[in-house]
Amino acid sequence: DADCVVEENYLVEIEHAFRNNLKLDAASIYFEHSIDTLNDEFARPIIEYELHLRYLVHAQQWCGHPCAYYTVGSSMAIRRRGYLSQGGMNTRSAGEDFYLLQKFIETETFFEIRTTTVFPTSRISLRVPFGTGRAMQQLALKAEAHWLTTHFDIFKEIKPLFDSLEEVWKRCNEANSDMTYEKIAIICSLSDEVMSFLGKVNLRDILFELTRHTSGYPSFRKRFFRFFNAFQMIRYMHYMRDHAYPDVEVQIAVNSFFHHTGSIHSDTALESLQRLRRLDKEI
Repeated sequence: DADCVVEENYLVEIEHAFRNNLKLDAASIYFEHSIDTLNDEFARPIIEYELHLRYLVHAQQWCGHPCAYYTVGSSMAIRRRGYLSQGGMNTRSAGEDFYLLQKFIETETFFEIRTTTVFPTSRISLRVPFGTGRAMQQLALKAEAHWLTTHFDIFKEIKPLFDSLEEVWKRCNEANSDMTYEKIAIICSLSDEVMSFLGKVNLRDILFELTRHTSGYPSFRKRFFRFFNAFQMIRYMHYMRDHAYPDVEVQIAVNSFFHHTGSIHSDTALESLQRLRRLDKEI
């Protein structure tokens, strides 16, 4: 974006990364929203918003979803050939970066560049219905408000399905398999709310269809996550939010994540953000 600042090595590192990944077409570049020059009124909203973004990616990676990456429009790069092969950017008024990058993520032609940094500007904007500008507008004008995000239990409840996927495939692959939703729930130890969502998206029929059209577990797993992709994950998160676990303040959710990953509790959102930034930079 025109109002972003980048590190001096920005162009050099992008060229170097793509030369070293000749078969890959799109990348997400490490980013940090600029907060050092902001007063407390405007620093808190952007800290909580970026913390929300990083928490969602880390929580999805923790539960085993392979499509969990940052899709921030101001910190992405795409080869010309890949851009043309996907028909270019769509004409949506928002989220066009997410929709485009997901195509590369699902085809496994996507990677991350962590050797340089983009610093998106933290400013209020009403141009689009979500994103940095909208987040600033929502929180900066409400002194006592905190950013709400997905309850960590929503990720805890779907993790057993992803962890047990190979066993599910084996059962579906058996001759005369009579896999039912009840057996899926037992094999994966899934709650009634999760099973309700899986029923709505016809998971059982999808599993048998994928089994018939794949030759082994690796191809089955790849096809499964093309069905249960980032869009389906969002649908699941929204369903669970509406039926079981309402959104919570982002610092509460992040500390639940830290607790389940063996990390020390963070006292402030800034401390949590700095910890997740370090993890993202070091991976």
